[in-house]
Amino acid sequence: MNFAERTNPGLRLIRPYVPGKPVQELLREGRRSGSRLPRVVKMASNENPLGMSPAARRAMRRAARSAHQYPESSAPMLRDALAAAVGLPPEQLIVGNGADAVIWCLGMALLDDGDQAVVPDATFPLYETICRAMRAEVVRSRMDGYRIDLEDMLRRITSRTKAVWLCNPNNPTGTLVAAEDFVRFYERVPPSVFVIHDEVYGDFASPELFPDTVEMIRQGAENLFLLRSCSKLYGMAGLRVGYGVGAAELIGLMTRARPPFDVSVPAQEAARAALKDRRFVRRTLSLNRRGMGYLTSELHRLGLRWAPSETNFLLLDTGRDSREVCRRLEGFGIIARAADKYGYPNHIRVTVGRKAHNRRFVRALEQICSSRC
Repeated sequence: MNFAERTNPGLRLIRPYVPGKPVQELLREGRRSGSRLPRVVKMASNENPLGMSPAARRAMRRAARSAHQYPESSAPMLRDALAAAVGLPPEQLIVGNGADAVIWCLGMALLDDGDQAVVPDATFPLYETICRAMRAEVVRSRMDGYRIDLEDMLRRITSRTKAVWLCNPNNPTGTLVAAEDFVRFYERVPPSVFVIHDEVYGDFASPELFPDTVEMIRQGAENLFLLRSCSKLYGMAGLRVGYGVGAAELIGLMTRARPPFDVSVPAQEAARAALKDRRFVRRTLSLNRRGMGYLTSELHRLGLRWAPSETNFLLLDTGRDSREVCRRLEGFGIIARAADKYGYPNHIRVTVGRKAHNRRFVRALEQICSSRC
């Protein structure tokens, strides 16, 4: 059979997503090579270093008793809880198996063969993936250093443009489009074009700078869609709970494309409990602030540059090949993320960790940087 002729041609244009290296993979590599690694610390995937919300963990264990049953298809109780948290009716929210699944449903609801979507050069790669899968044309907009160039995004919009994708704060740079700039940008986008505002890292941004996008939707912004997640702030990356916020009619269309049982019973109950665990949220944000302060202070001491971040990670310029730096960090038992595939060949992305993790990273990076002199 000629698979090229009988399969979706858009899939052939997709670059496979490469996730951060798992801890077990590095340990297996160490065993195969006969090297003894210190305790491995993963600082590559922006996971919560405190783990999962304790309330969520307890709820998940209780819910496991019902894991033999199918979950409620539309996750009504979780959707009600999320709706109460954001202050919108449940009909304007959709829950998915991580924000990735919501992105997938959104793409299926919006995009058609021949449509265009504007995607920044350095951003989360799944936007391009769903566009290619739907056979839409990906139109790349340039970066202004570490920042998304909003003016260039606007220039790329044509009569065929169906959507613009804006990750804010952006992954992998960590930079923020502040509220005033975002509102001006949104007002200049034609009302026929959907503005997809990925807020997965918005929980870490300064509240006074972050745009009040929910209020914009409340005031009638029908072409604005928000992406959010329980993975980062609540430490639930492995349970896969994300959600979207937008116009009720668009949510209804997305629901038709969503697999009916995609969020498990334990995941739904854990997410409901996590939303109430304000103590864990405060601990997470406090740990992130202290860790970010320490890392930036130490990077300044080492004479290194980094992108201004409003997230739980830093994109830093090591001044040398990022893959080589990550390989050498692994020798110290630290997993970081090379940013070469995002267009920053000398940069690595590192998650803010616990105090001991951050100190280990700085000591290792200092040795690596000094060894090249």
